[in-house]
Amino acid sequence: MAALRSGMMFHCVGPDIANVTNRADCLEDPRNKWVNHRYNFDNLGQALMSLFVLSSKDGWVSIMYQGIDAVGVDIQPIENYNEWRMIYFISFLLLVGFFVLNMFVGVVVENFHKCKEALEKEMREKAREKRLQRKLKRQKYEESVAGRKKKVKKNQPYWHNYGTTRMFLNGVVTSKYFDLAIAAVIEEQSSGFKGSGHAGHITNSCWLA
Repeated sequence: MAALRSGMMFHCVGPDIANVTNRADCLEDPRNKWVNHRYNFDNLGQALMSLFVLSSKDGWVSIMYQGIDAVGVDIQPIENYNEWRMIYFISFLLLVGFFVLNMFVGVVVENFHKCKEALEKEMREKAREKRLQRKLKRQKYEESVAGRKKKVKKNQPYWHNYGTTRMFLNGVVTSKYFDLAIAAVIEEQSSGFKGSGHAGHITNSCWLA
């Protein structure tokens, strides 16, 4: 800022500074000190820092009034010495401050969205892993059930799926009593065949042949 040259923000600090007009008057009293404000325009770095603080609206009123009170190099500030400087400070605050604020808000919002996207991606990955684990667990369970069913089916007899009538007939023909009855019938037929004389006739026919 051209109106606030290097050294213009210095001022006298002490117990009695009512009649101090410049640096020499200030240092005549050993109790006084000629000090600079924390935020000043002595060099480019300090000027940028002061403007940054001004744009952030943090203590901008104090910086503005210190600039308005500044008179010159090694001269004690005078209250409201140059009120026209207020136009610069307020204009800078409205234009640059608004821009800087929006820039910071934009950065914060962008970082928030990035964090949100990363969090959502992580949650989607966890959900996908859980679904995969449930699917594998269900598949393993189904394979286990199918294996047990196959084993049970393999150990079941061939007549397991027979109907009632077929099961009854199967039970009859596979019982030992049915075998005994068949054996008795065969034995009866054999005995009748031997006693009828047909056996001798067949034997003679065989010899004649």
